[in-house]
Amino acid sequence: MMKFLHVMLAITLWGLSFASCFYVTQAKKQKNPSIYPFTLRLAVKLEARVILPALTITLLTGLALVSLYDFSFVTPWIVSAYILIGIAAICRLCVLFCLAKGHITYFYYALQVLFWLILVMLVHDAVLHPMHYFWQLGVYP
Repeated sequence: MMKFLHVMLAITLWGLSFASCFYVTQAKKQKNPSIYPFTLRLAVKLEARVILPALTITLLTGLALVSLYDFSFVTPWIVSAYILIGIAAICRLCVLFCLAKGHITYFYYALQVLFWLILVMLVHDAVLHPMHYFWQLGVYP
């Protein structure tokens, strides 16, 4: 159940961050000036009320999974995962700041792409490294 929650939150993070960026970009291109501020307010609410809490809960469920599967917290891929999730959290805070100030520039888009790449790296590490560990033990989960 814990692993399911962890994976669902990661999928939620990916999808909502992508959707938020897409809608802000589309609103910026519109000719109607009232759409853009409305979209920015909604994106700020989504970021603050859903994406950042989901990122925090994902971090906590990751900690629980490390304990549950008896991994060491000093295993290199786990340490790198927590460094990457820290960088991802900083990216999301900067995105929230950009949205709140209405500064949708290349910096905003670069932060979004960096966040998505970090999520891809985390999923890659989370899938491949534990499997390699179990295969070395002769256990096939």
